[in-house]
Amino acid sequence: MDTNSPHGQLKDRKAPRMKKTTDKLLHLVVSSNDDLLAARQFARAFALGLGFPAHQAAAIVTALSEMARNILLYSGRGEIAIRRVHTARGQGIRVEATDRGPGILDLQKVLLDGQGMSGHHAMGLLTVRRLMDTFVIHSDRQKGTRVIVEKWLQGE
Repeated sequence: MDTNSPHGQLKDRKAPRMKKTTDKLLHLVVSSNDDLLAARQFARAFALGLGFPAHQAAAIVTALSEMARNILLYSGRGEIAIRRVHTARGQGIRVEATDRGPGILDLQKVLLDGQGMSGHHAMGLLTVRRLMDTFVIHSDRQKGTRVIVEKWLQGE
């Protein structure tokens, strides 16, 4: 994990360096629990349709839920994009969560200690990182936070 990046950016070194193509399948504004539910339902059906086993589809849905909850808790409004990703290694699913909230003041502390903004525990981001194959986060106090995660189909 590169923790020396400017502007509070952390990148997981597991991120593939291959050329990727993506298909944008869902772009949803998240401003309520109903939006979160709609995104969960789509992600589950889409992951199963791509061939992910039920337990991996559940991991994708859980990660998406945690990202959407953080949007609602810290920003009140943001966006979730769900895409199919193709590389020479195979296919997977990418979930991207973006908000224009206050950003994360000490990103290292959140991801290393699980201590979040305003004393709240940031276990959600730690869970997302653990469940997904690729985890990248960018946070800026003026621009908000963007989290990109990917899960790859195994055996391809």
